Amino acid sequence: MADHCTLFPDGNYGTPCCSRHDRRYENRRISRRQADILLYRCVKRRASMVIAYIMYLGVRMFGWYWYINAQRRVT
Repeated sequence: MADHCTLFPDGNYGTPCCSRHDRRYENRRISRRQADILLYRCVKRRASMVIAYIMYLGVRMFGWYWYINAQRRVT
């Protein structure tokens, strides 16, 4: 998952958060929901609650595809 902030503009606020989020999707010890919440918290700290919430909604609605693919690659 090398593209990090997929479908969302990269920015100083998001890239480190998105990178960690991608790695968490590949980690079988953390749920998708937990990974998404941690993304929200990270972006909220680095940017704003509004951007964090938009990103959170995006990964909750559309992140399942990337999560499934990440889980398959780890198998």
